[in-house]
Amino acid sequence: MGYVESLTKKMIDYQIIKEADRKIYMYGLENGMAILANMITAVIIGIFSGKLSIIIIFLLSFISLRIYAGGFHLENKLTCYLFSNVILILPLYGNKFYYQFITSTNRLALFGLVVLIILFLNPVECIKRKYDVEEKMYFRKRSIFVLLFQVIIYFLLIKWKKSDYAFAILASLLIISVLLFWGKLNLRVRGVKK
Repeated sequence: MGYVESLTKKMIDYQIIKEADRKIYMYGLENGMAILANMITAVIIGIFSGKLSIIIIFLLSFISLRIYAGGFHLENKLTCYLFSNVILILPLYGNKFYYQFITSTNRLALFGLVVLIILFLNPVECIKRKYDVEEKMYFRKRSIFVLLFQVIIYFLLIKWKKSDYAFAILASLLIISVLLFWGKLNLRVRGVKK
């Protein structure tokens, strides 16, 4: 018996939850533990790289938008864990390339393109979770609000000459735009009607 199953059984035994809700709680506990593992790993990576503040800005930007915008989700938890931590390379080290080789005009164009992709594609369901019309409108409104807030913060960081932090926000938006596109494509390939 695994940890999640054992914890769920104890919650049932102590009448904290009902037996009928076992699967829901096991799913929630598994996902919660996966998120916690990702967060701990990200903080450790941030500490060892000496760029914890950039990791925190990236995660705040990424998580606050991703929960509403949706997009592609990996089905295997280990693959998801690994991918979630590999993408930290972009905010940590991509800024050197970005500021050295991309002109300010092209930077603005890239930022605008990423924002437009998110605006037009969100929210994107995953295969396992379909939205009804009301949920879709709710997630769309929330994601647009969060996106616009992040756009404002991005430009304030540029103005305040905090380019590494601004790049962390851009990196999160870039990854989200790719996940939205990938999610839409995945739904089409699998024949899910939209």
